[in-house]
Amino acid sequence: MTSNELCELFEQAKSCSTCKNIRMAAVIETNDGKHVLGWNGPPERAGEHHECRLGGPISPQNIKHCPSVHAEVRAICRASEMGISTRGATLYLCEWYPCAPCALTLIEAGITKLVLAEDLNFKKNECYNFHLAKEYLQKAGVAVEIRRDLFPGKPQG
Repeated sequence: MTSNELCELFEQAKSCSTCKNIRMAAVIETNDGKHVLGWNGPPERAGEHHECRLGGPISPQNIKHCPSVHAEVRAICRASEMGISTRGATLYLCEWYPCAPCALTLIEAGITKLVLAEDLNFKKNECYNFHLAKEYLQKAGVAVEIRRDLFPGKPQG
């Protein structure tokens, strides 16, 4: 997948996000070249999301009030709903590193490669438990690749 194609898919997914805090996108690329998009926000079947329950930036104190489905999980759920297997697939994530629950979900879904725009940083580790995510992705043999060239506009350093 080219960086332009990926950027278009990310923008398409982000446009569906209803999160009032940050718009995230994930793209699953299956072995047979299908693309499934995911975005963050509350479950669509739960109705409209008029205001952010966090009231500001994510913190360990307010994250428990967030009803958002993460982009990675939504992409996996959408693939399942469409009858698309994620076994052996690649997941592209537009920002950050997957949190621990998302990483465990990727493993269970059979995703074998994770492509990110940036290296893991632990700025919000107290909210997302990135240490556990990294540990289990390694244990499960999920290849993690940093590909800044696929993510136009992201800092290259």
